[in-house]
Amino acid sequence: MTTSGRGVIEHAVTESEERDIEPDLIYEDKMLIADRFTKEHDIDSLRIINRYRYTWFDTLTLDDYRIAPGE
Repeated sequence: MTTSGRGVIEHAVTESEERDIEPDLIYEDKMLIADRFTKEHDIDSLRIINRYRYTWFDTLTLDDYRIAPGE
């Protein structure tokens, strides 16, 4: 885990770590990109993959997320 110059904590999850995450704690959403932004690129949507976890107090919290090109 590293901290960027803006104070944002960044964590790169390996493929094996992502496979080990309980499927019920992953939420995936598809976001469409406005046409004016798709002219220069060959994608029309983004996938947002949210990873949640339970805290010590049994509350659900967003642990990490990943943005990927849509399929």
